[in-house]
Amino acid sequence: DDQVAQLMDVLSASPDWPNTVVIITSDHGEGFGEHGTYGHGWNIYREVLHVPLIIFGPGIPAGLRIQHLARIHEIFPTVLDLALGEPPLLDTGIPTRSV
Repeated sequence: DDQVAQLMDVLSASPDWPNTVVIITSDHGEGFGEHGTYGHGWNIYREVLHVPLIIFGPGIPAGLRIQHLARIHEIFPTVLDLALGEPPLLDTGIPTRSV
């Protein structure tokens, strides 16, 4: 949390901050002894599968939580949606979901 706060402090000092969207996520979690496992890639427990997806920026309501699972391949079209202000015009073959 402290490192994220420091990053946000640096970014918020930029003149482009009002037009900045920050996305924080991961491709997997890490096991630290839960269920007798360590690391990742060898099990499908929640601590490995449940990773953060935080999107912060103008037009994104604070505290909004989506109820469905967000898949990592949905991030790119979501970024396009946020940048363009409309659903992407590209035919990526990837379904879009706006936050």
